[in-house]
Amino acid sequence: MQDVKVSLRDYIRIIFYWRWTILVLFFVILVTSIAGSFLWPPTYEGVTTLLIEQPPDTVVVNRPSYGAPSVPQNVSLTETREELAKTQTEIIMSRFLLGKVVDELSLAKTIKGDLPREKAINRLQKRVNVLLVKDTNLIKLTAEDRKAARSADIANSLAGFYVEWASEARRTKAKGAYSFLGAQAEGVEKELRQLEDAFQKLKEAKGVMALDEQTKSAVEQLAVFDTAYNKTVSSEEEMKARVNETRNELSKQKEMIITSTDITTNPVINALKIKLVDLEVSLTGLKSKYTEDNPLVISSKEEIEQVKSKLNTEVSKIFGTETTSTNPTHQDLVTKLIDFETELNAQQAKKKALQIIKDEYSGRLSNLSQAGLEYTRLLRRIKGKEALYLALLEKQGEAGLTEALGNSLIVNVKVIDAASPPVKAARPKKLLNSILGLIVGLIIGVSAAFLREYWDHTLKTVSQVARFVNLPVLGVLPRIKGKKVVPYIGGTSVAESYNSIRTALLRVIKEKSLKTILITSADNLEGKSVTASNVAISISNLKEYSVLLADINLRRPALHRLFELDKYTNLSDLLRRRLGDMFMGIGTTSNLNVVTVGELPEDPAKVLTSAEMRYFLKEAKAKFDLVLLDSSSIIPYTDSTILAQEVDAVILVIRAGATRREVVERARHVLNVPPEKLIGVVLNSLEHVIPERLYRKL
Repeated sequence: MQDVKVSLRDYIRIIFYWRWTILVLFFVILVTSIAGSFLWPPTYEGVTTLLIEQPPDTVVVNRPSYGAPSVPQNVSLTETREELAKTQTEIIMSRFLLGKVVDELSLAKTIKGDLPREKAINRLQKRVNVLLVKDTNLIKLTAEDRKAARSADIANSLAGFYVEWASEARRTKAKGAYSFLGAQAEGVEKELRQLEDAFQKLKEAKGVMALDEQTKSAVEQLAVFDTAYNKTVSSEEEMKARVNETRNELSKQKEMIITSTDITTNPVINALKIKLVDLEVSLTGLKSKYTEDNPLVISSKEEIEQVKSKLNTEVSKIFGTETTSTNPTHQDLVTKLIDFETELNAQQAKKKALQIIKDEYSGRLSNLSQAGLEYTRLLRRIKGKEALYLALLEKQGEAGLTEALGNSLIVNVKVIDAASPPVKAARPKKLLNSILGLIVGLIIGVSAAFLREYWDHTLKTVSQVARFVNLPVLGVLPRIKGKKVVPYIGGTSVAESYNSIRTALLRVIKEKSLKTILITSADNLEGKSVTASNVAISISNLKEYSVLLADINLRRPALHRLFELDKYTNLSDLLRRRLGDMFMGIGTTSNLNVVTVGELPEDPAKVLTSAEMRYFLKEAKAKFDLVLLDSSSIIPYTDSTILAQEVDAVILVIRAGATRREVVERARHVLNVPPEKLIGVVLNSLEHVIPERLYRKL
């Protein structure tokens, strides 16, 4: 097999050769896409645009850990746009809201069978789509239906129920925050009044009116630490409440969660908490000596944040190794729980640090008299309760404002553009489908052409013969429509093709001194008899060679029919009588003699191996310059294999587009002659599929 470079001409030839395959598939797909677009029932889309506002954090929402206590509920909807899209999509697509739409629009009435409402919800889930508009807080809610008005009704109804749900959820949490803060403030106020009364009675009974400056400073410092301690305790309780609430939400997801015990017993987390306690004590000491912008204070804060970051990482590792879920709502809750657990551990460490400092300052005041000690304790508690009470009042006021604002702040979902019945169907897109059908039809048609070319092992071009057969091509004969004529009219393209074969053959004959040549083919109907006849005529026209064309096809003879000979010199008589002087010319072509088969023998193989046949070939070689033998096909019969051993050379005729390369290879194996004896191939019936003008430009 030779390596033949594939050119652009080869690819274009494939397209033209399989043009009908391409055209049929192209038009079938194009017509199908157009017909489907016009026959398919239209689908309409109702689109409602929603604005998801993310309100700024309030006292109710994610306050800093060192602030006053807030509601033990996570009421923040502050999320990244991606998280927001996932969360809101899950809510909008929930069966709860879709069920409300099904009930309101009576979508289950047209469904037969069991559980029509559930089936209607399932169908609606497939027809509703939620999309977050890029780089905005807008959500596009799309509902599909065969009826334009109903598609708009579904989109508007679902949007309305979603807004209603969000409004109620936010309002309920805001009311809970206000009530919680009010109850805390009321309790702190009551305790503050009791402490003030006790302090007044102490001053009257013991006569203690003031403290020295050192004691007063220690009391004030202790009061500050008491206030910070109380705030930390409240923040710790808030974090515990948030952790518990988040865990309750996670339990509804039916996914594996980590308990608080798993975290508190972790040795790495405990080590980080101990380090955090030491850092908090150190920071408190620095704050008592320096201002907030002092480099030592700033450095201490940064170190605390680093430890907190490590603590968050360790907590995340525990959750990451023990829990896996593809549910976006579950993943969001797990992320929040990690943050809450980290903050809870940080608050616990800070509380422990403040307790150490409180104990230290309490020890400094232990030398006071009983009355002085009681005085300092009451004064310290009063100052702490006053600070806590003021903070609670401030937060309750903000929560009350949030509740009073109602939908303007609490409800962060707004309908920007309600859906209206669409005038034009969203699907099918007729023009787009037609263009896609045209493109897809062309792609599939061309792909099918190359696929057929890959599967088709017939030899169709000279390059394929050179690549797969590895034999020289003596010439190419074009495909002729209609009845084949012997001889072809001179001056035509067909005659010129035979003259080209003659030239190539005579060159080989002179180089190798050949006299007897067998012209055969791998299988029947390859065109070997017509080829042999016209090659013989073409050579005899030179007047330089006396040519004998003998029909040795004892199975299906054809020369008598091609030359229209009823009675003429036939092989049967020659072999029977050895009449060597009966070779006669044809018509005016005295240089060409033809021998037909005559009577068909009963055993062709016996005739071909007989002494008479050898004598005939010997006489023919002696009387003529060139002897061409037309024999039967190689694979069906053994005749050509026998004759190939008696002649000087063999020419193989291959019909382009019909003879498979495996058949040719098998024929060469059956023929069993030396490679130099098989002098070449004639490629017959070649179809020039590329237009001549284009072919010349390639």
